[in-house]
Amino acid sequence: MRLGIAGYGNLGRALEIAAGHAKDVELVGIFTRREPRSVQSVCAPVFAHDDLDNFRERIDVLAVCYGSSSDLPVLAPCLTERFNTVDSYDNHDKIKLHKKNVGRIAKDSAHTSIISLGWDPGLLSIFRLYLGTFIPFCTHNTFWGRGVSQGHSEALMRIAGVRRAVQFTVPNEEALTLAGLVGHSIDPTDKHKRVCYISAEKNREDSIKEEAERCG
Repeated sequence: MRLGIAGYGNLGRALEIAAGHAKDVELVGIFTRREPRSVQSVCAPVFAHDDLDNFRERIDVLAVCYGSSSDLPVLAPCLTERFNTVDSYDNHDKIKLHKKNVGRIAKDSAHTSIISLGWDPGLLSIFRLYLGTFIPFCTHNTFWGRGVSQGHSEALMRIAGVRRAVQFTVPNEEALTLAGLVGHSIDPTDKHKRVCYISAEKNREDSIKEEAERCG
């Protein structure tokens, strides 16, 4: 399989490393919206995002590794019009809309697209499917962390005045206890708390805090 990677953040770099260990994958290149000469890849050649059309006959699958908050809703349908694509879209409440938008383009252009292929949604979704099949009357509660949320960290970085930010998703201990009770379903909003570490520009701390709280 000849693979292209569009977007070179943490996800794109991890995929590059994984592709390097796969004997049946040829990594054609990394495509970035940054100046290609400023990007230091692990081993693959780096090209401008705008050069993708020149590789349409050389790429079997394009991994779209941009962020879910604003990039994937626009870029995934656009790129699916020209390539077979895969993405890790993880805005849970808008996945049906994303599927509809990408699916329509894939059908019209005779391409194949796999969306939301990540940890959750993705791998954990498969686990829930199996559990629901073999234990049909159980109650599902999914927890994450303690760990870094790439999507929420990216959202924080987009706030004006933020120099650097990282967000940890931390399970709520009370919710974990309640989840252990038979048949007790936990509201998704009660399962976790989000701990944010932000390096802010001077005198913008209050406005950044307000915006971060609105982002949830």
